[in-house]
Amino acid sequence: MFAVVDDLHLQPCLVLAHSDPVYAAVASRSFRRLGWAVHPACAGPEARRLARVLGAQMVVLDTELSDESGWLTCAKLTQELPLIKAVLVHPNPTQREHDFAAFVGAAALYNRQDGVAPLLQLANDLLPTGV
Repeated sequence: MFAVVDDLHLQPCLVLAHSDPVYAAVASRSFRRLGWAVHPACAGPEARRLARVLGAQMVVLDTELSDESGWLTCAKLTQELPLIKAVLVHPNPTQREHDFAAFVGAAALYNRQDGVAPLLQLANDLLPTGV
């Protein structure tokens, strides 16, 4: 679902669930600058609910969420909403984590140390016409 910003523009929707408040703040600010509506979530079940209710195009999940892992949240999300782009962020992914991300249906797995730039590029690829 896109939020109507004005008569000519639609605002894409992102749900962000990350345990690091600094990373979450930087990501939120960066996406908002690109015109995305960003909805923070504190937990996996909340992220799934928001994605469903808001019709989000993209969900960014920390793999280390406190209540339900980002891995499990991603698997549940992509099964329920197969068109959604679920992205996982891991502190130091290896090939094993990349394989597991593909298994749970993630569109991508990024290293937290790389910052938000890869997320923004993926968002741009999702909506290349811009917002």
